[in-house]
Amino acid sequence: MKRVILLLTAFIHVPGFGQTEDSQICAAATAAQFHHCVQAASAADSRYSQIQVTAPITCDDSANLCQFTLANVYRHFRITGIGEGAGFHRSGEHGGYQHNTLTITGSTGPIVLQDLVFDEGKNLPLPYDYVAAHDPAVSVWTNQISTACQAKPAPPGKSYLNPCAGNSLRITSSSNITVENVQFLEAKNFGIQIDTSSANINITRSTFIDAWFNALWSQNNGSIRGLHIVNNTFKDNRSNALEISAVAPQAPDTAQFNTVIGNVFENNHNTGLFFLPGCHGIGNVCGGGQLLILSKSSDFQIEGNEIRDGGGPDTFISKQHNDVRGVEIDNTGISNITITKNSIHHNSGPAIDIAYNTKISPLAYNIRVYGNRLTGNDAMNFGSPFNNEWFLNSQQNMSNNGVVPKNGCTYVPSPLNAKGACAVLPKVKPYDWDNGTP
Repeated sequence: MKRVILLLTAFIHVPGFGQTEDSQICAAATAAQFHHCVQAASAADSRYSQIQVTAPITCDDSANLCQFTLANVYRHFRITGIGEGAGFHRSGEHGGYQHNTLTITGSTGPIVLQDLVFDEGKNLPLPYDYVAAHDPAVSVWTNQISTACQAKPAPPGKSYLNPCAGNSLRITSSSNITVENVQFLEAKNFGIQIDTSSANINITRSTFIDAWFNALWSQNNGSIRGLHIVNNTFKDNRSNALEISAVAPQAPDTAQFNTVIGNVFENNHNTGLFFLPGCHGIGNVCGGGQLLILSKSSDFQIEGNEIRDGGGPDTFISKQHNDVRGVEIDNTGISNITITKNSIHHNSGPAIDIAYNTKISPLAYNIRVYGNRLTGNDAMNFGSPFNNEWFLNSQQNMSNNGVVPKNGCTYVPSPLNAKGACAVLPKVKPYDWDNGTP
């Protein structure tokens, strides 16, 4: 009988650290346990299909360092929060740290991040008095994407954000990534950074609040394919909520366009983080859009979003005499952008602003704007000149803002009117918001 018992115990599986008995789920309630889980999941022979974050994980810069990398995952994989507050939490008021909380790299997944919190601790207050002095050196600390990674020392008693601060989530050289129902709070740089040939990235039902820079940024080098931002909330982020670029999706992404659909944008770009020559705010502080499509972008559908309350009287950007636009579109390498059925209201700048520069080519073209509700904004400015084959007159948008006049008429350049000469627009039937199509 004793010999039988020994034989049986030899085949009993004893779960390892952070591991459930089915060897497919790794559970983590501390930074050390999560670090173990991502390392184990990144191994070539890993059997893990999921990491479950089972508690709020405390983050600091010592024993509880939250610097995790999930790498080279080529299978279905999921990171899920279980229970209230499950995710990554820093405490205190501070200006950042020089690493990303979680990096996903070299992976084709598909990978899902779901029901998590990235709470990076309260952002430092802005140095209003120093900025108001119009010191050009302030641009050093506002330049977040610094290759030198050296911050200018702050004056005595001042504390500025480190220009090399990390992001809550970085997705790099990866595809087929979904972020669903994740909270990004007080990010020290970007809530999410997407770069280096990443594709089929889906951000849905998530919340981005008070990022120091952008809630979400994607690299504008033509390598991002298939970016889908659907049903999210962006509020009180200090620069553009979205500063994004992408080109047409490719398989296995079945969508025809990159999509920004059904999101709510409120009071973003409330701070002027850049001070550049030519910006007309006090001390050359620059305004901008709550949603910015960067250069080298194509095939975007921007539809059914609410973009509201940008640049209110109490915001820093307004006190510096600059404005916040609803949608801002860059001026070079832009094509096939549709802006439709959005409600853009009560922004201190134009509802829609297509930038321009006559010395740069190629310019924006194939910009379609129709069926939007535009109310209480400073104006709707489509810029000039840009090559626009399918432009629909703003009369097809429900608007009380009008188009910015140029010398008593409206500039609407086209391939037949490339210099942007004054054009008389034919009157068209107003767009039927509920039933009509252009």
